[in-house]
Amino acid sequence: MVDPANRTAWITSKKDLAKRQFMDGINIDIEQEVADSSPEYYTLTALVKETTEAFHREIPGSQVSFDVAWSPKCIDGRCYDYTAIAESCDLLFVMSYDEQSQIWGDCVAMANAPFNQTQSGK
Repeated sequence: MVDPANRTAWITSKKDLAKRQFMDGINIDIEQEVADSSPEYYTLTALVKETTEAFHREIPGSQVSFDVAWSPKCIDGRCYDYTAIAESCDLLFVMSYDEQSQIWGDCVAMANAPFNQTQSGK
């Protein structure tokens, strides 16, 4: 997606699919590791902004949402520009249902989304 031509082609294909299937928007759920201040960091924000602009222009009343980790603190290596992404789309979907990710040692039974952890985002 760093290449603008590839990004535009992806957005066009998703927009065209939405129009053909009479959808009213798109939910973007990337979930890939992105290093802070890397080219991908800025590209991801551009992707969301450009997708929102294309959908709003071509499908009036459409919504673009973006799934984010339960914490903005680079959880699972997802260092996204949460503020800029939030400003670039219609809404964020906070995935606060799977906070016990990346368990490399013994798995210990616990809540998937402990209340205090969800509330604090830490």
